[in-house]
Amino acid sequence: MKRARNIEELLAWAYREELPKDGAVQFLRPAGFGFGWGAVGRYSEHLTVVDEQRLNRYGLEIDLQANNLPHPDAPRIWRAVQELSDLVVAWPAEWNPCIDLELTRADLVEAGIAAGLARLCQGASSPP
Repeated sequence: MKRARNIEELLAWAYREELPKDGAVQFLRPAGFGFGWGAVGRYSEHLTVVDEQRLNRYGLEIDLQANNLPHPDAPRIWRAVQELSDLVVAWPAEWNPCIDLELTRADLVEAGIAAGLARLCQGASSPP
């Protein structure tokens, strides 16, 4: 069933609920059987508790209580997020959105553009 979500809800659903399920299937076991002996064996080898972090291919800790695979849309969302690192956002040097908004006080216009670009882009320079 399709459901409309805003971007924050969509990312939270994918990264918190669905993607951690990836890799859990390898740990599925019959009810009543746990991982107890593996932990005992590691303790006897090292004489300390070994904190193993199980990360899946998405870099997230595996949800060991998951009974199924992630929803097919979750990996698509993950790929789209990864592609954002290749995104280049550039504006022409003469770009000034304040003209369209009919803002005329020059010092506020320059400060507003600089602040906006700094928030939107890493390493953005202020307009001339």
